[in-house]
Amino acid sequence: MMIERYSTDEMKKIWSEDNRLKIFLRIEELVIEAMVKTAQCPKSVFEKRKKITPDKDRIAEIEKKTKHDILAFLEYLEEKKYIDSKYLHRGITSSDILDTATGVQVKESLSVIQNEGFVLTKTLLSLARKYKGFPCIGRTHNVYAEPTTLGLRFLNWHSELNRSFKKVIEAFKDAAVGKISGAVGNYGNIHPRIEKHVLNKLCLKRELPATQIVCRDRIARMVNEIAVFASVLERIAVNIRLLHSTEINELSEGFSPGQKGSSAMPHKKNPVSSERIAGFARLIRGYSSAVQENIPLWMERDISHSSNERIILPDIMNLLHFLIKDATRVISNLNINKQKIKKDLTEAGSFVFSGRVLTILMEKGFSRKQAYELIQQLVFKAKETGKHLRNLIQEDRKLSGKFNKKELDNIFDLKDFLRHEDSIFKDYLLLERRK
Repeated sequence: MMIERYSTDEMKKIWSEDNRLKIFLRIEELVIEAMVKTAQCPKSVFEKRKKITPDKDRIAEIEKKTKHDILAFLEYLEEKKYIDSKYLHRGITSSDILDTATGVQVKESLSVIQNEGFVLTKTLLSLARKYKGFPCIGRTHNVYAEPTTLGLRFLNWHSELNRSFKKVIEAFKDAAVGKISGAVGNYGNIHPRIEKHVLNKLCLKRELPATQIVCRDRIARMVNEIAVFASVLERIAVNIRLLHSTEINELSEGFSPGQKGSSAMPHKKNPVSSERIAGFARLIRGYSSAVQENIPLWMERDISHSSNERIILPDIMNLLHFLIKDATRVISNLNINKQKIKKDLTEAGSFVFSGRVLTILMEKGFSRKQAYELIQQLVFKAKETGKHLRNLIQEDRKLSGKFNKKELDNIFDLKDFLRHEDSIFKDYLLLERRK
């Protein structure tokens, strides 16, 4: 089970044994309520049921004897004289209770995750809007590439994160299902009306048709989408870590009063939260692999999935919630080193506009190979000599006279290079509103 350090209060409550037992009792109660509606149980018996709060310690004690959690729970209800036992758990099987309870817990978790995820995506979009128009050097292979803007970088992060989060929400909804259909899922000892009543009350979808259990592709898909989402967060975290490095130092995590970076080196300010996000993503991807193995169960069911799910589901819900809150805090408190960003863009030099020169030369009739080799030679010379690429173009006998002053001004105009930023933002936000 998830250690206290990385647990959240909300998820601890939802996935606690106390809450799960309360859900068990609620399901049993709804089954009997449906039996009353279908004249299978006297209303007076149902109304006289005993109000109890399941005692997890007593149930655990009974389970030592039964070696079966639901039978221990049922024995406890009989012990407490909850209701006339001939109406208790009639026509249903353990997994009707277990899987339906899991569906309820998934649904409860969704309400928490949805709210926190909205805050995260909104925070990142606000950051993108704030730094729209602020130029920086783009990097590919972690090497200077071409100019871009900090706003576009953050908008790209938002796009990937928001898309993935929507998939997580869809997968949660797909996993929020239940069944009250008996030992092999065909309602042999119970009427489908009972299931419909119970699941309507719990706001869960039906697993139709079912076996003894809800098919595990639903849980696997949910965990897989969580793993993708965690990997997307890791991408953001990795880039923050790279930009936080001493040599680049364009971004850094916030550092609160009294915070310490190293027990041995007082000068250290490490990107520990981003590193933690990366570590969690690795763990979640491992869980994703395990739940895949739970899909190919035998015939109408075996129990090989149960043991790892009891660990994975509470853990991954806590991890997901903690990750979202941690990422929101990191993004909200990012330090943007504007001076260093401007310095790096300046130091990148004129050669970062080499692609524009290449494109225009091709437009002027040069073959791609010829244009590429000409510009590459001049770029390398610009790096070695510190000369501006524009001056080298004007001095080159093959290129002098090929460009007029206006064309050269335009090639090395940063604002012109970034002229489509507005339309990218506009088109992206329009697409998001339509979804």
